[in-house]
Amino acid sequence: MTPNTVKALIVGAAVVGAWALIASQPANGSLQGKKAPAFSAEATDGKTHTLKGHLEKGTTFLYFIKEGCPVNHQAAPHVQKLAKAYGEKANLVGVYNGSVAGAKRWAKTYSATFPIIEDPALKTIRACGAVYSPWIIAVNKDGTVEKVYEGAAPKELEEINKTMAAQAGVKKATLDFSGSPTGGG
Repeated sequence: MTPNTVKALIVGAAVVGAWALIASQPANGSLQGKKAPAFSAEATDGKTHTLKGHLEKGTTFLYFIKEGCPVNHQAAPHVQKLAKAYGEKANLVGVYNGSVAGAKRWAKTYSATFPIIEDPALKTIRACGAVYSPWIIAVNKDGTVEKVYEGAAPKELEEINKTMAAQAGVKKATLDFSGSPTGGG
């Protein structure tokens, strides 16, 4: 085999592999209107969290976090504003693409006040079709995905703010989301 043939085979295999990975994941937003996949995982608060347990409290927001993502770095302070504004009534759960130890480091860096579950095998992340970080999904109390937010732009964060306030039964907090990213990354 010539070097060019080897290169062509490697490039071809990489393209096929990339397409296989993409095809194995739900399309962006494809969970909207469908049941959210169940999860059970250890979190930064030392407890095991389940989707079922969170849904007992009402609409649950799953915030997908990719370690080292520069877009998520921009979004994290704004998601934290929502968590602080509504406390436990926000029913916000982070889903981190690594171990609890990594999630704890991330939580400390961004002063996160919400639980963050580990997902080192990316099982929950893939099942939810989270393609970018940040990626947020709102899951209704009945387990149906109400909305998929493919990023954390000001408009998306404002919509989440409104939904969290309604769930908490309080007036919507006035929060400044300027400087939040304009899309997923």
